[in-house]
Amino acid sequence: MYRVVKEHEIDQLFEFAKMLHEKKNSAEGGDPFAAEMASWSAPWRRESLEHYLKLGWSMSAWSEDGETLKGFSLAQPLLFYKGLTQTLWLEHVMAESQEIELGLLEVSYKWARDKHLQNLALNPELTELLQISDYKFDVNSIPAIATAKLK
Repeated sequence: MYRVVKEHEIDQLFEFAKMLHEKKNSAEGGDPFAAEMASWSAPWRRESLEHYLKLGWSMSAWSEDGETLKGFSLAQPLLFYKGLTQTLWLEHVMAESQEIELGLLEVSYKWARDKHLQNLALNPELTELLQISDYKFDVNSIPAIATAKLK
């Protein structure tokens, strides 16, 4: 189940992101102290979550019963980016599985189309996710997916 993240869910998102970050670091045999230091500049740090969640464009993935967070994306609208009136900027996607990450990408795309935004631009760090999706994009620029037919 996918839906817009609510501001009061910030603690759940932060703890979920921290858990996934620590799990990945442990699996890679990383230094816990270095992982903690890296979390201070992570896209999911608390002040970043506060910024993105209040805008109402970030999405979350939940278990069927709606109780367990499975993933989330952080997004915000950009005005007049590359000459387009409205673009949705997808900053970060984090989930338990690649399947859920792809689901969050698709939901963000559909949300942008539904709200008549012209483009979905992705943080270049999300290029790998975009490459395994079915979306077409220009590999020589910031990854973006057209959501509107432009003349």
